Amino acid sequence: MSTDAMIVGPRLGEPSGELLTGPPEQRNIEDPTKPITAAQLAELLSGGPTASGKSVTPHTAMQIVAVLACVQVIGDSIAAMPLITYERLERGKRRAPEHPVYSLLHTRASEELSSFGLRFSVMASALLSGNGYAEIVRTRSGRPAELVPVEWERVRPFRAEGQLRYEVWTDGGNKVFLRRDILHVPGLSFNGIVGMSVIQKARQSLGAAMAADEFAGAFWRNSARPSGVFRHPGKLSEPAYLRLRESIENIYTGSLNAGRPFLLEEGMEWSSLSMPLGDAQFLETRQWDVEQIARLFKVPPHKIGHLARATNNNIEHQGLDFLQDCLLPWVVRVEQELNHKLFLPEEREHFFCEHLVTAILRADMKARAEFYWKMRMMGALNPDDIRELENLNPIGDDRGTVYVMPSNMMPLPTPEQADSLLESFAKRGLQAGQAGGQAEAGDAGGDESKGKEEETETVAGDGSES
Repeated sequence: MSTDAMIVGPRLGEPSGELLTGPPEQRNIEDPTKPITAAQLAELLSGGPTASGKSVTPHTAMQIVAVLACVQVIGDSIAAMPLITYERLERGKRRAPEHPVYSLLHTRASEELSSFGLRFSVMASALLSGNGYAEIVRTRSGRPAELVPVEWERVRPFRAEGQLRYEVWTDGGNKVFLRRDILHVPGLSFNGIVGMSVIQKARQSLGAAMAADEFAGAFWRNSARPSGVFRHPGKLSEPAYLRLRESIENIYTGSLNAGRPFLLEEGMEWSSLSMPLGDAQFLETRQWDVEQIARLFKVPPHKIGHLARATNNNIEHQGLDFLQDCLLPWVVRVEQELNHKLFLPEEREHFFCEHLVTAILRADMKARAEFYWKMRMMGALNPDDIRELENLNPIGDDRGTVYVMPSNMMPLPTPEQADSLLESFAKRGLQAGQAGGQAEAGDAGGDESKGKEEETETVAGDGSES
């Protein structure tokens, strides 16, 4: 490190979750008048020691495949959700593409960066360091014009005169931003403002995973299979020892040379030993590391390719758990920060932005169709609503705006409506009773006249026969 390197302590390159007051204290690590302890230097540079001896920081933790996969799946899922700006109506809402914020969140965050790229960058920083930042570049009227991500190592929140400020280190020196000009998405936090890095809090477990990765690499690099010991009947001469060592290092080590037989000399014997990875239950350890890291980020293991306990029956439910337990908390954090800082104070009651979380369910065609069918049958959606959710145009001629519901369903009546219905039913019952009495009388008269006709025909018949 150069002699002019300055430590702005504690800088959020390794965030402690604390919000300092006053301007940053600068200390030159080579200035004896402003000492810094070895523990402080280790904490600032490497996140502190671990029992495994590995240095764990947000950057080194990404060397673990499971950590990198969790960051990618969460960041991709949230960045892929359409982020829509709406206008509140008296009842409901409508999309507001005419609002300047709409294109920033939905399409392009700046000339250099898409909305997807911005949101993924902020989410990756928040997941690894506990804090995701972006600068809000405003026009003279105060409206947001661009959103530019800021590396979390370069930012330090602090309070000055009771106001929250953000100090950002740039190539031209440090610059202090007002709270309104920095988008800040914190993760796990005790004060609600500065997030803590889950990487640092779990660095012992992550250090063990890094050590397991390193051990696996060293094993395949240095493997001389079968593993065992050499037995010599006497004293091994120096030339024989050197030749044996050179042949082991150059010929028998490495995964491609595993299993080659040894060429021994001077009466040496080879005794094979058990594979050390079996004694250490190495494979089980690595599987446990994957599950532990997935648990740290609240990601179902199957989302990062760990299918040991996944079945066709539970993956769908695990996907819903991923949406509810992992993604939704981050979605709420992002939306509340955007709604507060991107819209002018007088606009906040009328405009807001919101993620379309249903977009991540599109891959499950059956579940999506069942959802639309149920919402359609209960009268919550019409065909045009469904087509809009599927990015399709309306049917046209207002034919798709009709809401339907089953004919055997009716709203619950109020007490007044219930009394009226009872009276109506009683009246209908009385009318039905009267109509039934008249019908019975008519039927009786008809039977009597019919009997008389039959009697007359019988008499006439008898006369004709006589």
